[in-house]
Amino acid sequence: MIPMIGVGACVSVQFAAFTQAKKWFLGDNTSRPLSMNELFWAGAFAGVANSVLSAPIEHIRIRLQVQSGATLSPFALMSDIKQKYGLGAIWKGWGITATREFAYGAYFVAYEASLRLFTPKGKTVNDVHPIWLMLSGALGGEAMWIVSYPIDVVKSRIQSDHLDPKQATYKGVADCFKYVWRTEGMYGFWKGFVPCAIRAFPVNAATFAAYELVMRMMGGRDF
Repeated sequence: MIPMIGVGACVSVQFAAFTQAKKWFLGDNTSRPLSMNELFWAGAFAGVANSVLSAPIEHIRIRLQVQSGATLSPFALMSDIKQKYGLGAIWKGWGITATREFAYGAYFVAYEASLRLFTPKGKTVNDVHPIWLMLSGALGGEAMWIVSYPIDVVKSRIQSDHLDPKQATYKGVADCFKYVWRTEGMYGFWKGFVPCAIRAFPVNAATFAAYELVMRMMGGRDF
């Protein structure tokens, strides 16, 4: 349930925040194309805005995946964490999550750059064939994970660690980075990347294609 609810909410926040940031950069001149630098920062803003939701959602999902013995439902787990460690504990790992979400800059840059490449001469993004929309989305997803995966590995370890600081394996994010490097080397930061990259291709292809096609149903994108 958490992934189903979470994905929809997070994607909505990402695209809404990205669109708003683009408006800020464009100001009154909505006819000009945004630079890659502007797209990066608009994407990074969208990612950090999204982290307020993605941090607790991913934290709970990770704990559900690693819990043993008597298992709890997502909402029972959140209630248990709040009761034992306080409401803030549900947002454990928010800082490293927000850092990872800067990679949405690469996500949207790769997507928009690909989209421009596939836009027919004299046409707009509203005329790009759905196949190219999907490929552009897939490339955006791959770019994001290539940039963010090592940080995501550390984030997952932090969020699966004990909530009591006295019993936690890691003293903080820096300590976790050092531990992974010391015990597993560079490979430790890329464990599991291949299945993640394989999954990212269809997921982001579908996400961006759905977004663009819905926008066309609503009259198309202006920028």
